Amino acid sequence: IIMDGKAKFERKISIILMTIILVLVLFLTMIQFITDFMWFKEMGYTDVFFKQLVTQLTVGVPTFIVVTALVQVYLTHLKKTYFAKIASSEETNMKGLKKTTLILSIVFGAIATFMAVSQLWFEILKFANSTSFDLADPLFNLDISFYIFRLEFLKQLNEILIGVIIGFVALTIIYYIILMTVRTPDVFKEENPQPDFTDEAGEERYTAGSNPFGGEQKSGNANDPFSKFAEAFGGKTFQQRPAKPRKQFDDNNFKQLLKIASGKISVLGFIFFIMLGINFFLRQFDLLHAHTGAVYGAGFTDVNITLWMLRILCVLSVLSAILFVVHMNKKNYKKLLSVPVLMIVVGLVGTGAAYLVQNFVVSPDEINKESEYLARNIEYTQYAYGLDDVDVKPFAADNKLTYKDINENTETINNIRVNDFDPAKQFYNQTQSIRQYYTFNDVDVDRYMINGKYTQTFLTAREIDESKRGNDSWLNSHLKYTHGYGVALSRVDKVTASGQPDVLIGNIPPVSSVEEIQIDRPEIYFGELSNDYIIVGTNEKEFDYPDGDSNKYTTYEGDAGIKMNFLNRVLFSIREGSLKMFTSSNIDSSSRIIINRNVMDRVRTIMPYLSYEDDPYMVTVDGKLYWMIDAYTLSSYYPYSEPYGEGSVNYIRNSVKVVVDAYNGDVNFY
Repeated sequence: IIMDGKAKFERKISIILMTIILVLVLFLTMIQFITDFMWFKEMGYTDVFFKQLVTQLTVGVPTFIVVTALVQVYLTHLKKTYFAKIASSEETNMKGLKKTTLILSIVFGAIATFMAVSQLWFEILKFANSTSFDLADPLFNLDISFYIFRLEFLKQLNEILIGVIIGFVALTIIYYIILMTVRTPDVFKEENPQPDFTDEAGEERYTAGSNPFGGEQKSGNANDPFSKFAEAFGGKTFQQRPAKPRKQFDDNNFKQLLKIASGKISVLGFIFFIMLGINFFLRQFDLLHAHTGAVYGAGFTDVNITLWMLRILCVLSVLSAILFVVHMNKKNYKKLLSVPVLMIVVGLVGTGAAYLVQNFVVSPDEINKESEYLARNIEYTQYAYGLDDVDVKPFAADNKLTYKDINENTETINNIRVNDFDPAKQFYNQTQSIRQYYTFNDVDVDRYMINGKYTQTFLTAREIDESKRGNDSWLNSHLKYTHGYGVALSRVDKVTASGQPDVLIGNIPPVSSVEEIQIDRPEIYFGELSNDYIIVGTNEKEFDYPDGDSNKYTTYEGDAGIKMNFLNRVLFSIREGSLKMFTSSNIDSSSRIIINRNVMDRVRTIMPYLSYEDDPYMVTVDGKLYWMIDAYTLSSYYPYSEPYGEGSVNYIRNSVKVVVDAYNGDVNFY
C-alpha cells in the first residue's frame, strides 16, 4: 500500500513537471510572435500582421477538414472492402484499427494542408486580388494579369495535387500493410487427408484400406474380425489418429486481394495522369518568358516544335488516364505502360527535334526566322518597363555652345555639379561630425527652393555610429545615446574660396542660412545606422548633443515605443536576452522600448513582399526630417519581356514610395 501511494505521488509530480515544462516551452516559443504583434499594433499595421495568419487559416482549416474527411472515407472504404472480400481466421481489434485509421487521416490531412498553406497563401492573395492590364499576349491572347498574378498559383497548386496523389498511393500501400497485419488473409487453405491408423504405441498398423484382397473395410470398427483378432492376440487396440491438415494456396482469396488493390490504384492512376496533363498544359505558358536563341519569349522553335510537343503530351496524358483504368480492370498490365512509354518517346523526340531545328534551321537564318518574334520581344519589353509611351524627337547635337544657349538654359547651367558625392561625404565627416561617434553615412541629391530658386543640393544625416560610442555599456547603448542629430546641406554648383562645399545648413544645433529651410526637430531616432533597441522615458536622461566642453540632455517627446509594464518587461528581456532590462532601476512602467529602428528593417518587416532601393534618402519638410525609400513591384512572368540584368526579373514598376518619420518612426506607404 505504501509503495502504491508513493508511485501515485511520483506520477502526479511527473505530470505537474511535464505540464510546467510544456507551458514554458510554449511561452518561450510564442514570445517572438507576441512581441512582434505588440510592435505591429504600435505601428498601426495589425491587419498586415494577421494577413498571413488569417489567410493561412482561411485556406488551411477548410483544406484540413476536407482532406482529412476524404482520407477517412477512403480508408474506411478500403477497410470495409477488405473485410468483406478477404477471408481470415484471425480476430481483429476493430477499436484499435479505427483509431489507427483516424490518426492516419489526420496526419495526411495535416501534411497536405501544411504544404498548401505554406506555399500558396501569398499566391492565393495575388490570384484573388489580380487586376487587368488591358493588354493581351500575342500568342495565347490572354491578359497579362494571367501571367503576373495567376499562373504561378495554378502551377504550384497542380504540383501540390500531384504530390497528394502520390501520397495517396503511398498511404494505400501503408494501410493495406496495416490491414494485413491486424487481419492476415488466409492465402493458404487447409485440406483434410485420409486418416492414418496407429496402435497405442504410435506405430502404423495394417488397415483394411490396404487389404490386398480388395473390398472396403470400415477400419477401427469394434465388430471388425481383424480388430478383434489383433486385440485378443496382441493386447493392442487400433486407434484412428487425426490427420494433420495440409495447407494449399487459396487462389481465390489472393485474387480478391489483388482485385481490391487494383481498383484503388486505377482511380489514383487516373487522377495522376489527368494532373500530369494539366502540368503539360500549364508548361506551354512558360514558353512566353523562356529564352531560346536571340529571343526572350516564345521564338520560332518554341512555337513550331516545343509548343506542339507539350500539346501532344497533354492529349496523351488524358489518353493514359482512360487506358490506365481500362487495362487495370482487364488486368492487361503490358498494355498499361504503352501510352506512358509513348509519352517518353514523344518527349525525347520533341526535345531532340527542337535542338536540331534551333541549331540547323533557325540559327543560320535567324533574322528571317525570328524577326516576327523579335518584334514581339521589343514591344513587350517596352510595356514591361513602362517605356511604351515615350516621345522620340530628333535633336541635332553639335559641339558648339553659344551665349544664347546658356541664357536659354540658365536653370540647367546653374545646377551643374561641381562637387561629387565622395569628396562631399569626406568633407562633412571632417568638418561637421563634431564628435567621433557621429557619422555621415551617405550623401544624397535633392532639390529645394533656395532664395526663391529651385536648386539641386547635397543633403546628409548626422547619425550616431554605434561602433564608435567608446564606453559601450548597456546603459550607454540603450538608454543614453539614443539618437543622431541634424543634417548638413550644401549646393552642388558652388564651392567656397578654398574649393570646399558651401554648407547652407550645418553645426549642432543646426544653423540654416536658407530662409526656406529650417530644422525644428533635428533628433534622428530612426536611421540607416540605428540597429540597437532603445528604452525612452527612463530615469536616465538621454544625450542630446555636445555643447562645447559639456553636453546637452533631453527626454524623448514622441509617440514611438511599447510600454514597459511588468509582463512586457519580461517578454522583451527574454526576446533581447537582457537581464539588465528586467532588473534596471532606471526603467519603470511609463518607460517605452523602441525596436526595429533601422529604417530598412522597419519597412521590410511591415511589407516584406516589395523590393526596396538599398539607399534611403533623407528629406526635410516643415522643419522635420523624414526618410524616403523607393519600393518596387517585380515579376519574372511578363510575356516576351527581356530580363533586367543577370536575374530573371522582367517587369519592374516603382509603384510605392515609403516615408519614415525620423523622430516618431511612423511609416507610410504611398
